[in-house]
Amino acid sequence: MEFTHFQPAAAGVGFVLWLIGAEVLVLAKYCLWCSGVHLVTTALLIVLTRVSPAQLGWVSSNE
Repeated sequence: MEFTHFQPAAAGVGFVLWLIGAEVLVLAKYCLWCSGVHLVTTALLIVLTRVSPAQLGWVSSNE
């Protein structure tokens, strides 16, 4: 996997962790929409770490 594709997903999960901390520790309220975004962002990171760039079409074939 190319590092440039991993960076945005890793940054997204870091931001998700920060937002969850704000929800739990500061606001003491939970947002259903936010929780959905947290799940999608985490799923994106998992997909990007498990799937090869060729499967995603990020690699051009020179045949």
